[in-house]
This record gives sequence, structure tokens and C-alpha cells, in this order.
Amino acid sequence: CKREKTIERLKQDPRLEESTQSKIGTFEKIYMNIYVDFTHRPIASYDYNEVDYSPLVSLLASVLEIELNRSIYDFIKLKYKDEITQKYKQDKQEFDFDSTNQMLGSLMSLIRVGCDYLSPHIQNIDRFINLLKKMITVRNDASHGELIEKHRFLSFYSEYTKLFNDYILALLELKDKAVSSAKQTRY
Repeated sequence: CKREKTIERLKQDPRLEESTQSKIGTFEKIYMNIYVDFTHRPIASYDYNEVDYSPLVSLLASVLEIELNRSIYDFIKLKYKDEITQKYKQDKQEFDFDSTNQMLGSLMSLIRVGCDYLSPHIQNIDRFINLLKKMITVRNDASHGELIEKHRFLSFYSEYTKLFNDYILALLELKDKAVSSAKQTRY
């Protein structure tokens, strides 16, 4: 019995981090083996058998965090660290560029402050920021004990695939530029 496609696939690219590829594969296996049957059921208004989709949200959020760190964070850190630091200081804030990775909330702040530097590389940066903001809200809810029900997960995943599939190539190009810049500064 062939199952119908219930959710859109995420774009694949060999430039994705190995951990990203592994997490996407894990997401697909967990979804297909555990959640797909629940997704086909009608949404019940009050059902003790409601399944919590929080683990899937957290897994997908970690994929996003990995790729944003290796693309946007590394790119800005290598090319615009001084300019961004000055912008933060103007707002009487600081940003820790000593860390290897940033959490999604910090990345969102960095993207907002570095918007001018990113907009030539990321088309429709405002849409990107709005989609990312939605992802962070649901991720925070999922990570802090809130039940993520089927309808909210499906809405999240719909927005997530827009963000991932529409912007991953731009993020991978930023990652390539960051890697290239890092190699040049070493020599």
C-alpha cells in the first residue's frame, strides 16, 4: 500500500552540513514511521490521543540553526564583524563573536542588525526575517514544554519549507563565500 505524500520534501544539496543531512534524514524517518499515521487522521477538538509534534519542530529548528550559523553567522563574522559590533554599540548592546555558534534568537538579532550586509545576498530579506521569526516562535514553544498539535505542526512545516526551500541556496552561497574568505585570510 503506497502512502500519499503528506508533506513537502526539503531541498537536498551536497553543501549542507553533514549534521544537517543527518537531522533531515532522522526527521524523515521519525515522521514516516511514527507521525504520518496521526497526520492522516482528522483533527479532533479534544483527543487524549493527540500526538505531540514538538520533537519534530525541535529537530527541524536545529537544522535551521546549523545552516544559519555556517552561512550568515560565519559570513558576517568574517566580513562585517567590526561594522556589526559598532551597530550594536550604538544601541548599547554587545554581540559575542567569540562563540563558534549562536542560538536562533541571537542569529535573528544578528540578521536584523546586519540586514544591509545580507540583502544583496538574500532576496526579499524582510520575508526571510518574517518566516524565521515564525519558526523561532514555534521552536521556543516546542522547546519549553508546550504541546505542538498536528494542525500547528502542519502550519509550522508549511512555513518552514518555504523558508528552507526558498532560501537554502542563498544560504549555501553565503557559506561558500565565508569558507572562501576564511581560506584567503589564512594565507
